Amino acid sequence: MILLGADHRGYGLKEKIKKYFDEKNIEYKDYGTYSEEITHYPIIAKEVCSNMNLGEDEAILVCGSGIGMGIVANKFKGIRAGVCMDEEAAKHGKENDHTNVLILSGDWMDIDKAISVIEAWRVPEYLHGRYDDREKMIEEIENEYFIGMFLIAITCFIDDVKGVSAVKKLIVQILAASVVVLSGIRIDISNIEFLKIFGDSVNFLHTISVVITIAWIVGITNAINLIDGLDGLSSGISIISCVSMLIIFTLNSSPLISIILITALIGALAGFLPYNVNPAKTFIGDTGSNFLGYSLAVISILGVAKTYTALVVVAPIIILGLPIFDTVFAIIRRIIKNRSIKGIMKPDAGHLHHKLLKHGFSQKQSVLILYCVSASLGMFTIILLESGVFKALSFLLIVIAAFALGFKEVFGEQEEENNK
Repeated sequence: MILLGADHRGYGLKEKIKKYFDEKNIEYKDYGTYSEEITHYPIIAKEVCSNMNLGEDEAILVCGSGIGMGIVANKFKGIRAGVCMDEEAAKHGKENDHTNVLILSGDWMDIDKAISVIEAWRVPEYLHGRYDDREKMIEEIENEYFIGMFLIAITCFIDDVKGVSAVKKLIVQILAASVVVLSGIRIDISNIEFLKIFGDSVNFLHTISVVITIAWIVGITNAINLIDGLDGLSSGISIISCVSMLIIFTLNSSPLISIILITALIGALAGFLPYNVNPAKTFIGDTGSNFLGYSLAVISILGVAKTYTALVVVAPIIILGLPIFDTVFAIIRRIIKNRSIKGIMKPDAGHLHHKLLKHGFSQKQSVLILYCVSASLGMFTIILLESGVFKALSFLLIVIAAFALGFKEVFGEQEEENNK
């Protein structure tokens, strides 16, 4: 797949390149701009580079001189962009520098020259050998987006030891999420049609995408943290969610980096969980639960980054439905109870696991019930994507019936004991 992007000065050449690609049956996706209306090249470059499936996709960016697009593109992890004005530079860039983004000038190139440069760039393969060391050096520089994880880890460690206010933790979480966005990882909303009702300009969609991404990362980070109320609960739900995501990422041919990261997280949790279940020998703490939430949020974005199907995009929401549901109702409950938005920050004992304990279930039973709910949501999502709505709903009805019968049996036994 070749991703295309241009600002207003490169718009004309981009449209001609699209026509050429259509004639040659070359697969591409256009990320704007979509008219000659003035726009800013950093927005377009970021839109294209943040949606590239590294190792598989390539991109072509066009602006007035090409220099501006090149500067922005090379800020992104894994992007090796080169401004090429002739065929030799394009060929050299692919063979020796492993460029995956070709930058063209809309002001100084006509369509014939652009096609010639594009074909000279597309044909060659990267020559490994002595150039691999240079790539490794570049990758080391790009690892800076892990700063977000570091910020959360340090803050939560201090919270576990001395205590940090909820407001301060929230600020750090927002900063950490912002670092992720600045590194180029964000939720692509360009194919969500209903949002275009409110505006379809590149600037508007970019702003909404940034807001949604930050909200998702902060929300999931807190959701996993809030559900960490019983031994093994947050770590168990996280590993179940990871396995569900791994299956979906694999079936959906998601970016390799998302599959590697989610697999690594499963391995880490599989080694930790036996020591975290009741009675726990090791506790996950705020540091661990925030790390899990942050990791799940970011990896889920990476996993659906190259997906243009709405169902796959919402899959992480369904998979993480249990902690999301618990968090949303906790927010509503606390606002109503405290009659103030500030009440959100005040802890309470109204979470799902608290409710189960109040109904007479033991810690182990409560955790297992919530494991089953989480696994059911994961299975529902997989069936929904692979077999359609009807089979997914059929599975969900069976699960609901099983839960209803189970609860009836348990509460029936409890009532008999009380009557005795």
